[in-house]
Formats: sequence, structure tokens, C-alpha cells
Amino acid sequence: MGQFGKKHLNISIKSQKELEMFIDFITKTIKYCNFSLKTKGFNCKISILGDKAAQKLAITTIRKIHSNIKKALYPSAEGTYAYSSQLLAKVVGFPVSQEMLVEVLQRKGFRTHIKKDILVTNLDLNGVKEEAQDLWSNINFFNNLNMARSLRHTLAIAATVMELSPQFMAEMATEKSLIKTLNGKYYLKVNPQQALEELLAEKSQNEAKIRQRSEKT
Repeated sequence: MGQFGKKHLNISIKSQKELEMFIDFITKTIKYCNFSLKTKGFNCKISILGDKAAQKLAITTIRKIHSNIKKALYPSAEGTYAYSSQLLAKVVGFPVSQEMLVEVLQRKGFRTHIKKDILVTNLDLNGVKEEAQDLWSNINFFNNLNMARSLRHTLAIAATVMELSPQFMAEMATEKSLIKTLNGKYYLKVNPQQALEELLAEKSQNEAKIRQRSEKT
């Protein structure tokens, strides 16, 4: 075991939200050594107690956490935010399927992509959290039904994009003859991408009708 000692780390914070997230995240993450944290305004002084290996790991982890929080709260020069999968899980409250969330955000018109396990988008943290929670709620609804995974995910994405109840989305898919049954289990009749396009076409048609009505008035 290495020699114990105390190491200090100073972190500069820009906002109250950043401060709250920073304290919450490091408190829940740093479990392998003792540390204390003192704040003065938006400056944090962290004292880390442990051997050199534990101190080095804690400092690296704390700096990474702080970097991830800043990228999630403050837009880049391109106007985008960056969300690590770990940060999203902590903020939302559960693991998030980045691929499904990207599909939702792109379909809603946000510039979104994944880069090295980081979700990059021009939607702010509150907006991403809301979309992720809606998506999770829809997934949970369909997970309780005897459906194939591809069908559950397709309906969950469509319901989130169109901001419709999962019950209504299931009814819509049935009316469009996109669902078949086999041995009591529900499946898609077509590939997931085609089914999603057909369901979302309803949204485009409704928006076009609304525009036409507004132009006439």
C-alpha cells in the first residue's frame, strides 16, 4: 500500500447549475478515497486523502467529470453541446440508448450525431433530458407488450417524435397494417425504417394540413 497524504485540487465554476452538477457527480462517483470540498463563490477547493495512486485516479476522474459537465452546459463555437453516456445516465436517471435518442432528435430537426460515445447536438441539456425521458417512458410501455424488439423500438421512436401516446401509436400502426401476429406475438410486416417512415408521414401530412388552414385564414 502506498504512502497516504493529502492533495489539493482547485476547480473554477461558471454557474450555480454547473456547481450543483459538479458536487453531485463527484460525490456519487469518488468512492475509493476520502475527500472534502469547500466552495467560495464559484471556486471549489477539493482536498483528496489517500495514497498516490488513489489521488491520481481521483484527480483525473474529477477533471473529466468537470470537463463533461462544461461540454453539456455550454455550447461550442458551432452551437452544439456534447453529452457523454455516463453524464446522460446520471441526468436522466437511467441508461439511455444513444442510437434511439439520436434518431428522435434528428427526426425533430436537431443537428445530432454520435462521436466516440459522445452525443453531440444543438439541443440543450433540459431539452435532451425531456426527450430521453419521453423515449424511456414509451419504451417501457411497449416492453410490457408481447412485441418483437424491432417493433417496440420503432413504435417508441415514432411516439416520441410525434409526441403521441404509445397507445395511440400502436393503434395507428395497426390501422396502417404495419403489424402482424405470429403465435401470439406481434411483429413488423416491413423493415423498421420503412415502418418508421410510414408512421412519421402522418405527422408531415397533418402539419401540411395545419399550414394550409392557417394560410386560408
